[in-house]
Amino acid sequence: MIRFKQEYYESDGDIVASRKKLITNWEPKREVWPLRYGTALTAGLAAINGMVLNSIFRRKLKLRYNGLKFSMIFLSTGSAILAYVSHETYVTEQIVLFQQKCLSCLQLKAIAIQQANSLLYALISVPAVNLALV
Repeated sequence: MIRFKQEYYESDGDIVASRKKLITNWEPKREVWPLRYGTALTAGLAAINGMVLNSIFRRKLKLRYNGLKFSMIFLSTGSAILAYVSHETYVTEQIVLFQQKCLSCLQLKAIAIQQANSLLYALISVPAVNLALV
């Protein structure tokens, strides 16, 4: 039996960084587009969802232009940042590190994270922010 002596240990962060660099330089790009653009798409859709829910709630409260910029920026960027960070941390890193044994479980986890960040965050924060503006 041959044993190799491991001279250094890489942390998970180093492994993720090297594999992300590999994904960035991968050819053809159509093979890895979900890993490259999936997190950004999730964040973008969460931002759009925050803006739509904010406009619906503002219309029902008849707020018109009172605090429009503040509420739109806060709610769209808040949900987008939360969706981006959580999807990158809990889903993409597990895919890159090959830590997940069950792919269906990972997909359900990704769906739950996306729903929680784009829908639940907006449904909780939209009324709070807009009622504070009244």
